[in-house]
Parts: sequence; C-alpha cells; structure tokens
Amino acid sequence: MTVFGALLVLTIVTVGVSYLQLPEVETVALALAIATAEATLVAMFFMHLKYDWMKLYFLVFPVVILTVMMVIVLLPDI
Repeated sequence: MTVFGALLVLTIVTVGVSYLQLPEVETVALALAIATAEATLVAMFFMHLKYDWMKLYFLVFPVVILTVMMVIVLLPDI
C-alpha cells in the first residue's frame, strides 16, 4: 500500500507540474524526473527487482558491457 500511495502522489504531482507556469523545457524535465521515480518504484517492487537483484546482476552486467563494446565498434561507421 505504501508503494501504491507513493505512485498515486507522484502521479498527482506530475499532473500538477503540467499546470505550473514554467518554461516548457523545465516542465518536461521535471515531469520526466518524476516519471523516472515512478518507473523505479514499479520496477523494484512489482517486478521484484528489489529482492532478486543479485540474480539479475549476472544478466544485466554482461549486457551493459556488450552494449558499450557494440557502440565503440560501430562508432566509426557514423
């Protein structure tokens, strides 16, 4: 229920940010920061990443290394 409450509050804050009289760039940046917090909550609790991180670590870490290597290899083709 705590996560649900946090997601509810963050969603209301996101809608409230859209009504503020801020420049468009700042509004979008603030909304994206709040959305990132919401996505983190959803991933950690509803996808059980908070408790299974060590299992997932062995899947994510090699993919990150391969991604960086692939970018470096393909960068000269640009």
